[in-house]
Parts: sequence; C-alpha cells; structure tokens
Amino acid sequence: MKCVYNLYSQTADPATWFAAEEKAATHKRSRPDVIRFRRNKRQNLEELRRSFLSQSFEVHDYRIETIFDKKARLLAKLPYIDHIYQWGLLYPAEKALDVPNVETSYACRYGKGIHVMARDIMRMIQEDQAGDTDYYGSFDIKSFYATMPHAICKKVVARKIGDRIILDELFKFIDKAAGTEIGKPCNENEAAGFPLGIKFSPAVGNLLVAYMTHDLYKWFGILENPTLKNYYLQRYIEHKIFSARTPADAAELEKGIAYLSERFDENFRRPKKVFTYSDNIYIFHRDKAFLHLITEWIGLYLSTEYHLSLNPKWHIAPTYTGVPSPGYIVFGSHIRPKGPIKHDLCRNIAKGKKLGLSQKTMRKANSGLLGHCKHANCKNLIRKIGMEKETMTVGQVLEAARTRFDNCKAIPLERLVHDPFAPRFLDNAQAREEDERSKRIRIVGHFFMHSKYDKNEDGTPKTCLVFCWTSEAAANKEQRYVSWTGSEILIDRIERDPWAKMLTEYPPVIKYEKSVRGKKYLVFG
Repeated sequence: MKCVYNLYSQTADPATWFAAEEKAATHKRSRPDVIRFRRNKRQNLEELRRSFLSQSFEVHDYRIETIFDKKARLLAKLPYIDHIYQWGLLYPAEKALDVPNVETSYACRYGKGIHVMARDIMRMIQEDQAGDTDYYGSFDIKSFYATMPHAICKKVVARKIGDRIILDELFKFIDKAAGTEIGKPCNENEAAGFPLGIKFSPAVGNLLVAYMTHDLYKWFGILENPTLKNYYLQRYIEHKIFSARTPADAAELEKGIAYLSERFDENFRRPKKVFTYSDNIYIFHRDKAFLHLITEWIGLYLSTEYHLSLNPKWHIAPTYTGVPSPGYIVFGSHIRPKGPIKHDLCRNIAKGKKLGLSQKTMRKANSGLLGHCKHANCKNLIRKIGMEKETMTVGQVLEAARTRFDNCKAIPLERLVHDPFAPRFLDNAQAREEDERSKRIRIVGHFFMHSKYDKNEDGTPKTCLVFCWTSEAAANKEQRYVSWTGSEILIDRIERDPWAKMLTEYPPVIKYEKSVRGKKYLVFG
C-alpha cells in the first residue's frame, strides 16, 4: 500500500475538471444551481481550475440540515461549486484511496453495495463445509462520522496521498467542520466530526475501517505477545466454562484444558471472514467464545487508535438465525428484506388501493422499496400485494423470431446502444466515433408483438418491436441477430416508415439522445 505522489499535474489538467463536473452533476442536472453553472460551464471550470493552481479556493460554510432516518442525522450541504472542486481533487486520487479497502468492503465503492454484500454472504454460508460460519458477530461504531477526530483523519489520508498541495486543499473540507454542530469531540481539546453529505466523507470512513480490518487480520498483534496471548487463553477457557449450556458444550469441556488450549490456538489459524459496510462490521467464526474476545479487541483498538467507541448494541448469534446485513436478513438458502422495509411497502400499497390508484402509479411511487425487495427472495410477497409485473420473456421473443428468421442469435438491446454521454467518451472523440462505427447495424426484417401482461393506461396491450439485423463490423457479416425493445420512439420510427427503407439502405446506430431536462432516450442515428 504505497503512498501516491505527483497528483498535482493530473489535477491541473483541464480535462480532469470537465470529467469532475460530469460526475458531480450526476442525477442533479435539473437543479437550479447546476443549470446556472452550466450556462457558462467552460469559463466557470477554468476559474475553478485557476483557484486550485493558486490554492485560493475557500470552502463555503456548511448548511446543516436534520433528517430523520430511524434517528436524527445531521446532513452537511455545500454549494454545487464546492462539490465540483472536491470531485476535481479526488478524481485522480480516488483509486489511491480505494486501494487499502479489502475485497469484502462494500460501502460507496464501484461494483459493490448492499445487494452484492447480501449475495456474497449467502454464497459464503452455502459454500462453507468446515463450520467456519456457524456464528457471526455484528458490530458498528458509535456515532462514527460525528466523533471522527480530525487529526487522525488527516493522518490516515496522508498515508495514501503524498502530494502536499492536494492534501492541503482536501483538508480545507475537514477544517471547515471544526466548531460547528457536526462534531461531537471526545474531549474539548480535540476537533472532531466529519460532515455527512460530501464525497470525501465515505472515502475517509472506508480508510479508517480498512486499516482496522488489516490489523484484525493480524489479530492486533496478540500472537507476537506471549503474555497477552496467555492472558486471553485463560479468558477463553473461563468463558467456555461459564457459557456452557448445551450437551455439545459439555462434551467439549470434558475433553479437558489441553483440548481447549489447542482449539484456542487453532482459532487463530482459521480463515478470516470479515465483511464491512462503512462502520458496520460482520465477522464469521466457528467459535462463539472466540468472537466475544474479538469484540473486546475491536473495542480496545477503536478507543486507542482512533479515539472512537464501539456501539454497546453489538450482537453475536448463530448464523442459521439470519445475518442482519444492511437492508436485508441473510440466510444460507435465501435473502429477506428487513421488517421495516417490508412493512412500509405493504402499508403504502394498501393506502394506494384504498385511494383507487392504478398499479402503474403505485409502482412508480414505491419504486425504491420494490427495487430493494426484488434483490431478495420476495416473489411471493410482491405477488400477494398485487405488484407482480410479468414481462415478455426472452424465450417468447426468440420463439416468435425463429419462425420468421433462420439461424438468428439473441442479443440484448443494451449491447447495441451507443452512449455518447458515457464518461469514457467525454474527452476522447476518436473513441466515441469508433464505438459508434462498430455499433452500426443493417436491419433485414422486423415485426411487432403485443405483450400478454403489460398494459397501457387505456387497457390495451403494449407493443414490442422485434428486429433482425447484421453487423458490418462483425467477422461473419452473414450472421443474423435478433433484438427487441419496447421504446416508443423506436417503434414510432418504424411505424412511420413500414418498409424501413432508410434503415436498410444506410446502416443506422441505436444511440442515446438527451432532452432539455437531461433525460436520455433512444433514437435511430
């Protein structure tokens, strides 16, 4: 885990600031401050870049807002220009800050998240044959972001970023939180509290947990200290004696002290199964007594190294009772959504039915909860509340296509679409043109299908366009492929020109365009 230097030249590149602005504007393009900034985008970004070169940028005061998500949380808000500046500083340094994270860290990382975490835990439980996941420990850090000491945060970031100018500019966002209501310092002489709501926060939080996880993999140096190891061996044996309740526990104690000492040593050699999501830590082990010792070690480590404290509501239980990962309860055979999420969904659907709302309206209003439940084993729940939406399957489309076109292979539409707004094309016009050229197709036939399940507002079945095509860029230009879409714009384009003369004479490309409000839609280009 080397420290990264020479980030200044990459950050000073104008292309970095254009890419940073695109990242900062994601899902915010319709906001008034974003629209105002983009009216004179090039000049504004150049002024922002010059303020970085002269190190004259001043972070605005945080606007504190209280949100209630199970408990009251303080959210720190900054103007849009501050978010762009932060993205510009982190754009070249983001990979360096992500390197220390272990593979089983899932918070605010590309390709990770709570859905992936739940599936990985279930897969690990299923594949375990040696009993290493018989018990789990669930821990979290008390008031993690509110009590993070500024000095320790800066020290941790400096372990990965060695460019002094980048560090000084990033530390402005930390120093601005000092003296505000964001922080709850452990002592009066220590500035603490990290603002929630900016990109820098989860990166620093992940770093703190990552370095603790690496020390956990080394068992916090206990094996290198024989005196400390013997002390915890005695504690382990005492815990096994006082916590014995089942016949299996009694049979284990009958094997004697020598067996328990050997088992204690073997516990250090067992595979380490640790999952983290921000300040939530999940540890799996075969021995419940050993997990209790790990809990004590984590608490001591947090208090001495980070001046933080472990939440007293930690939990150790058998894995078969279900692992409470963020948003889900994970079992070895299936995944369930947590109770409050399921209850909120059922309550909202019941209210919608009383008001006489259509299924489409209710699905749109509860899309977040429905999407969350669809990552779990909730088919029966969705069917019971009447939110089941059966769509035309690939098999149905292929069966209909093969009766009309011979030797055709199915290709999902997503693989055909050219997206000129993709981040990798922002500053590379040549790559954008090559991608567009490679995705040009020649349509050789098409037909329409009516969905048996999806209905329009007036009750008529929705239309699906199925088209057969060949690719000029493919090695085998005679190979036929079939794709399908429900895009109303593409269907209307074909319906207005039933013979699709223009599409067959000149190879088109299916690509994204943007509306005035920044929404993407598909067109033939």
